[in-house]
Amino acid sequence: AAHPTPMKGTLDPADLSIGDTCRSEPDGQQQQPKEEALQPAASAEVQDASQPEQPTATLPAVAADDHRPEGAVADGNIAATGLDQPTGDQQQDASEGSQLQTESVQEQQQPDGTLKADSQSPEAAPELPEHNLRLLSGYVPMEYAHCRTFYCVRSSQGPLPSEGLSELLDCGLLTQAASLASLEQVLSELFLPLLIQQVGTTDPAAVGVLPAAAAGAGASSGKPRELLGNMQKYLGQIKQAVQQLTGDITLPMPNVSIDTAAAASKDPDVIHTLEETVAAWSGVLSDVMQRESEKRPEGKGPLAEIDFWRARSAVLSGLWEQLNMRDVTEMLEALEAGSDDRNLMAAFRGQMAELGKLAHEARDNVKFLSTLERHFRSISSGPLGGILDTLPPLMNALRMVWIISRHYSDDARMGALFARIATELCDRVDSAVMLHQLFRMPAAEAMELLRVSKAVLESWQSTYMQVREKIEASGRDARWEFSKATLFARSNYMAEVCGQLSEMVEIVDDFFKFLGPELKAVTGDTKGIDDVIEQVQLMVEPVETAMFNVFDQAHAPQWKALRAHFYADNEKVKAATRELIDTSFRKLRSAEGAFELLQNFKSIKSRGAIQQQMMNKLVDILEQFLREIVAAQEMFDRSKANPPLTRNQPPVAGAIHWSHQLFSRVKLTMSKLTAVEPEGTWRQTPVGQQVHERYMTLAKQMMEYEKQWFQGWRENVDNIAMKHLKQPIFTRHPETGVVVVNFHADLRVHMSEAHYLDRKGFKIPPLALQVALQEDEYRAWTESLERLLDFYYQVVNSLTPVEVSLLSGKLADLERSLEPGLIRLNWNNRGIDAFVASTTKAIQDFQALHHSVQKNSAIIEKLVSALASAKLVADLPAGDEVMELQEFYEHMEQHRAAVVESSVQRYRSITPLLGKVEELVAGTNTGKSPQLAG
Repeated sequence: AAHPTPMKGTLDPADLSIGDTCRSEPDGQQQQPKEEALQPAASAEVQDASQPEQPTATLPAVAADDHRPEGAVADGNIAATGLDQPTGDQQQDASEGSQLQTESVQEQQQPDGTLKADSQSPEAAPELPEHNLRLLSGYVPMEYAHCRTFYCVRSSQGPLPSEGLSELLDCGLLTQAASLASLEQVLSELFLPLLIQQVGTTDPAAVGVLPAAAAGAGASSGKPRELLGNMQKYLGQIKQAVQQLTGDITLPMPNVSIDTAAAASKDPDVIHTLEETVAAWSGVLSDVMQRESEKRPEGKGPLAEIDFWRARSAVLSGLWEQLNMRDVTEMLEALEAGSDDRNLMAAFRGQMAELGKLAHEARDNVKFLSTLERHFRSISSGPLGGILDTLPPLMNALRMVWIISRHYSDDARMGALFARIATELCDRVDSAVMLHQLFRMPAAEAMELLRVSKAVLESWQSTYMQVREKIEASGRDARWEFSKATLFARSNYMAEVCGQLSEMVEIVDDFFKFLGPELKAVTGDTKGIDDVIEQVQLMVEPVETAMFNVFDQAHAPQWKALRAHFYADNEKVKAATRELIDTSFRKLRSAEGAFELLQNFKSIKSRGAIQQQMMNKLVDILEQFLREIVAAQEMFDRSKANPPLTRNQPPVAGAIHWSHQLFSRVKLTMSKLTAVEPEGTWRQTPVGQQVHERYMTLAKQMMEYEKQWFQGWRENVDNIAMKHLKQPIFTRHPETGVVVVNFHADLRVHMSEAHYLDRKGFKIPPLALQVALQEDEYRAWTESLERLLDFYYQVVNSLTPVEVSLLSGKLADLERSLEPGLIRLNWNNRGIDAFVASTTKAIQDFQALHHSVQKNSAIIEKLVSALASAKLVADLPAGDEVMELQEFYEHMEQHRAAVVESSVQRYRSITPLLGKVEELVAGTNTGKSPQLAG
């Protein structure tokens, strides 16, 4: 309802049926469906269906043609469209589940059967702004697409009851924009990016590949990936529908009204108009089919063919659907029945048949090619390595299309599709392998790129041949007899070039590996090596700056000449390298480095001359190695009696470590020699025999040397450890008499020896091993005992001579607390911790006693000082007046009495303090203790 006029009657939705048009039946005569506008300001009345004498209205009269644009509501559903949208209070909410109602107004029957408002009625509604309301059944025509539309969609067959409509109707508002276009935008701009993010890919090019990956991943791919694939497929269908609905080819429609084809065929004016219209349609169809027949796919890849057939399907299907609309069908039936121009209709029917054939072909091709689209997208935009996994399912899918499709089962069309796939594969490899970057990227990455590229190109032909063999073995399907030159000539040539490039990259990489920092460290000829490296770079430069496409078979002679130039430069570089070797080995520095250089040369492929020359230098390296063995022997003989030790190393372990390090340098060089010549052929040369003999002699001497040192330590370590562990934990210094911790230094040395020798792999005696394992415990004990003695001497040294005499008894008791460490406790005793705790407590008690005595002594000293400084004779008052004798005597006596009384009080307060000191020191309170005697 478009205005708030009170309702006087209702239209029961139960009277509506699917496909009904709105009708009015005055006097029992049914009228033809006709569009009727309800004016909000009009006054009309629709009688209740229960009054048989009145006309019955099942819907306001609306006639609609069968043109169904975007946004149409399905047949059997109802839409109310306001042509002029009310605003503010004039709008009425379309609530879900309510009955469909119209305003009850006074009406008058017009001669033409339409309803007219009775402006003379006293109950006429007040004049309002005009707002037209159209009640439509089935769909919304294009001319109303811009209007605000409320719709009701029924979900069941048969009449609708007057109650419970909310269960049976879905109601809402249609957008005023293009619904499919809005849906496409929401899917592509909102939901699709969210799903791509959830699946975990950030590469937009990989979106088209995801459904294929999901199909291959099985159950492990997850529901989000499956949903993404389905959404992409659905989005493609929506785009195709929008393209068909919004095609730029629209057939002109005549302005005629056809109630029935039989009636229209008898109207000469209508027939003449339809003949002109069909002639125009025939021209449109002829132009469209001619234009479509001249179109070709834009692009060389297989995706261009899919886009080509989709575009053709959209154009032809749009025309085909327009020609099959109900109104057009009625026009053609009327024209066929009433037109005298039979040639016109025969020609047009032939054009329609051709159009239908072409539209069906386009739809069929789109249907079959769509099954290949995800594979095509993987080839065009997926990772290069993923193409290897794509080719087998792609070939199987092509085989199915070859078998099932009616239009891609001939050699020409399928061969063209195969040629496009081959072109796409070759173009992908061509764009991936860039010569100007190939020799600058890490060699491993470059060789892997070339390996994958070659594998893709070779897999293209091998996969094709496998499927072809299956087809031939089946004996049922037509064979693939496509031109191998067209499909595989370029790919095979590119695969060969990839192999050649891989060999060239490997050559350059081997040169750079050999001419690296190791060679500079061995030879020291940095400038000579840099010159050879520059020659290698110049060898690569023509390949990097080639002015032609090396993958183009037309430039095969140029590529062959470029390769010949590269290998000629390679020979020059090898000659320069041989000269460098000759120069470098004349001034060898290290046999170990030389053997590493030999090993590097052995790992370099295709270097026969250089490798042979390097092997010829083996005699020079062996002579250098012999000199190094002799130098090690001389150093060993010179220092074995007093070997140099590193810091904090014990003597035995240090000597063994020195011998081991000296021999390890020679041994490492020998291991490099063995790696270079595992067969031992170097021993057959005279210098090789000397190297072997001197090496074995040195090894035996050093092994014997290490064995003697360890055996001597092993024989004495247990006795020495037991001797020192049984010593008391304290001892008095022989000169000062001060108590010190008695942990012998030999124990520390033996524990360090045990740790070092154990790491060297020697078998440590059980007692020495046990002592070494308790090193942390011994360290903790010695540290706690040293802190104890520091505390003891800190307290004792703080006493004055008087305090020493006064506290002599307590000092003797405190010293006796140290006697267990001097006599009874040793390092095997487990009571050291308890001893430390008890002695610490004794020292703390003595310290507390000392503090108490010091406090009382300070008070007594202060009182005695006050007594000593007391003045019995007072000073005379200030002034010039002389005091009388009696006054002077009284002044003096008062002062003396006050001073004496104060002194007596101080003297008497000393007694309890002395008693407290006596109690602390002697433990008595008699006042007669001899310890306090002066």
